[in-house]
Amino acid sequence: MLHFIEGIAFFVFSFYARIFPMKSELYKNLYLGMTQFSTRMRSYTHAVMDFLASKFDISTMHQELQLIFFTELTTLALMPGTITNAHQLVYTAMQGVYWKPESGQMKFIHVVISRLQRLSTAFSAPGAEAVLTERLTMTLLLLRHTRRQYRIGLLTSHDLPVNYYLRKALNEQMTANFNVVVTNYDSTQSYDIILTTSMEMADLMGIKNDLPLIQMQDFGTGSDFVVLYWYLDTLVSGYLRTDLSEP
Repeated sequence: MLHFIEGIAFFVFSFYARIFPMKSELYKNLYLGMTQFSTRMRSYTHAVMDFLASKFDISTMHQELQLIFFTELTTLALMPGTITNAHQLVYTAMQGVYWKPESGQMKFIHVVISRLQRLSTAFSAPGAEAVLTERLTMTLLLLRHTRRQYRIGLLTSHDLPVNYYLRKALNEQMTANFNVVVTNYDSTQSYDIILTTSMEMADLMGIKNDLPLIQMQDFGTGSDFVVLYWYLDTLVSGYLRTDLSEP
């Protein structure tokens, strides 16, 4: 009987969560319920949030993600095998992004799911793993600001004022998706990627292609950013593989 009442309370929560702001007292009271069921659901949510926070900066989206995972994990716990239509959204979002099963991103997602499955058999029910994979894939597409920052050196033949505008433009566009900083190339510094608008100048400076050396047009074209984002996504993949243990 108690489980039934808790289930009804959750669906009331889900309904009102779409209407009231997440900072409302109603949301706080529903999320911070003291029943055994609510406590268990929060523990599942914290398990996901803590693991995400170990690799990503989630500070600006913490409250929203908390609501999202509390809602979704509770749905899975109450209705194992629930049907989802998120696969079409994931398919659309993943256009141009190729995370193979062995990628760091998919390995990271697998570890999150494995931890949840050890906490509750509900997350091993038929269909549950597919739902979790979809939701976590969308989360990682959103959370691309890793705790590790990537350094990009910019090498051009422009004068200082023009370079200022170019660096500002590149920083604005790339930091929307990755934790990067673009600075003028300095041979005494180390970088993850070097961007240049002049391969001839790179050759004159003796820059060896021992790390990604990418030529791009001034301010970057669409195809330039496809290449650059692919390299950055690969760096993120390697970072997510690091210390990816399953205790």
